[in-house]
Amino acid sequence: MQGNRTKGTKKRASTPIYVSPNQLILEGFESPFDQKLSKDNRWVKLSKVIAWDNIVSCYDKLFTCIEGRPPISGRVVLGCVIIKHLLNLTDRETIEQVRENMFMQYFLGYSSFTNEASFSASLFVEIRERLNLDILSRINEIIVLHNIRHDDIIKESSKGKDEPPPSKEQNVDLVDKEQEQGQKTALPQKQPLQQPKPKGKLLMDATVAPQNITFPTDLKLLDAARVKSEELIDKLYKP
Repeated sequence: MQGNRTKGTKKRASTPIYVSPNQLILEGFESPFDQKLSKDNRWVKLSKVIAWDNIVSCYDKLFTCIEGRPPISGRVVLGCVIIKHLLNLTDRETIEQVRENMFMQYFLGYSSFTNEASFSASLFVEIRERLNLDILSRINEIIVLHNIRHDDIIKESSKGKDEPPPSKEQNVDLVDKEQEQGQKTALPQKQPLQQPKPKGKLLMDATVAPQNITFPTDLKLLDAARVKSEELIDKLYKP
């Protein structure tokens, strides 16, 4: 007796729940990544200069339905997109690189190394459709504003050389104020350029090529056969 076959579904691996990087951590309870990984690595440095709280909240607004399984962590999704474009990788190669590189997993918000894939490479198609131009522009503005204000804070703190360095709690307060100001202000908007009106539909994925194929069960085939038969009868047997 043959067993029941289940249809193949896209793998949605268990990814970590998003945790704000500004959350205070008790000394001695740091994650294995925080304890062991080098702070000089490029992915560790890059994770510190991105306002994850703001861009993840901007991404989470796309999901309005509260039913069903919760979506993949916004930091994992956006982080994989950043890795893909910084290294100019394919969809599958991006997932494989993340599986093999613990520094990339730290960049995505993992607390320890895992051999599981973050998600199926085929989900990049849905992610590209979800991240439209407006959302990407907003995310870019948030990252730029975050780094501008971060540089201003460093310059102001360097003026008072005799003053002691700010504590960890003070740094968290500065980041919170920075995020609140970033939500209220925005970059100066330039005058929009006159661009030609787009025509047609652009498909960014080569695997989504449209094909004009009719299924054998489509009644349209039967109707087309009837029309052709009547044309032949009219030509062969004229009244």
